[in-house]
Amino acid sequence: MKITPPVYAVDGEKILENEATREHSVNASDDISHHEENISPVSALSAAAAASTGQSVSSVERVLISIHDLLEAKLRSDAQRRHEMDRDKQLMNEWLVAAAAIDRICFIALAVLLIAGSGMILIVLFLPR
Repeated sequence: MKITPPVYAVDGEKILENEATREHSVNASDDISHHEENISPVSALSAAAAASTGQSVSSVERVLISIHDLLEAKLRSDAQRRHEMDRDKQLMNEWLVAAAAIDRICFIALAVLLIAGSGMILIVLFLPR
């Protein structure tokens, strides 16, 4: 089975996930264990620590750092979008309550005017002259 490794771009240079353009004949369990060994949260944290101290950071560590940063940005934007949606939903509910109150007031006013007008017409028609 041929596996073509995905290409990642970091700071303008291309980085292959596996070694250059080598063909692999592996089964799925070997491939999974290989990836689990190479990519771990601890290595991402150590890469971030190395980057903050100014030490040399390898290209794989830079890829891990960029992935970590992208995931954090995605989580922040999702949380912000959820907050905005909750705020919009609350505002919409407030407007629905206000609309229902105005609707009720208009219904009562119309009913009073209709009854009063009908009463006046009936009084005018049946009053003796």
